[in-house]
Amino acid sequence: MVYTLALGASAARCASSSLASGTIQIKRSLILQVIFYFMYYVYILLSLKDKKFYVGYTSSLKKRLLEHKKGKVRSTKNRSPLKLLCFEAYLSKKEAMNRERYLKSNDGRKDIRRRLAISLNN
Repeated sequence: MVYTLALGASAARCASSSLASGTIQIKRSLILQVIFYFMYYVYILLSLKDKKFYVGYTSSLKKRLLEHKKGKVRSTKNRSPLKLLCFEAYLSKKEAMNRERYLKSNDGRKDIRRRLAISLNN
């Protein structure tokens, strides 16, 4: 089975010129390696206690969510239970950090509410 992976801006710059469309086809095992070892994640949590968002980024989403769940993150330990609303994956740490910064801005918070309206109502 072959999957198509859409590359972010930084990955597309690194790809050969034959990949002008920004996509490549790769095998499932390779896509799992890319996802788990070379990606940076921006994630949005919703506190079910105070109905506020927490936005963060990490290179290990599974590990970071476990830290939130166990109360090891100072900014969310008193706000549990938490619900993962969504996450985005980036090939570049800088892109993930920029996205996190935007989502923490006033416009970013409005964007979150608009884009996740269905999830917020459930």
